[in-house]
Amino acid sequence: MFIDKEGKIFGKISLIDILAIFISIIIYFGICARLNFKLGKPISKEVNIEFKIKLNEIKKCKLEALKNSKIIYDYETNEKIGEILNIKENLSLLNEKFDDGTIVQLENPKLYDAILTIKSNCKADENCYKIKGNKKIGIGRDLYFRTKYCVVNCKIIDIKETNLKKND
Repeated sequence: MFIDKEGKIFGKISLIDILAIFISIIIYFGICARLNFKLGKPISKEVNIEFKIKLNEIKKCKLEALKNSKIIYDYETNEKIGEILNIKENLSLLNEKFDDGTIVQLENPKLYDAILTIKSNCKADENCYKIKGNKKIGIGRDLYFRTKYCVVNCKIIDIKETNLKKND
């Protein structure tokens, strides 16, 4: 027979050993499925993106500094985030309340609102985009960056992929 008195197959491999190996394989695949691993396929891909950020109530000098800047860097790591493609600016609005209770929106001649379009390449997976230094970016997230001339804290309002690069 195949199994001897000690419970070994062909006198060499124990049934308990085979059972332990089988359970280990099941646990491994269970962990992979739980963490959304795709065996044999890359987890993330490199993509080019354009994202828009909104700056509220900034002074004219900061707006001019951004116009003279081409590249933005992460404030903490100094890693390049991307390049500024476009800047749309408007006078900032303020709400003025009058004695009779009416509220009127007026343009503030000293402050500006701006929307910057930034081109960057990053890694994309099913859940998020990660720019250099593994910094996650997403719509509604804050972004703290610097340029050659200024430091900016803003919110990301839009992200779109422009063209795909090859997988890792």
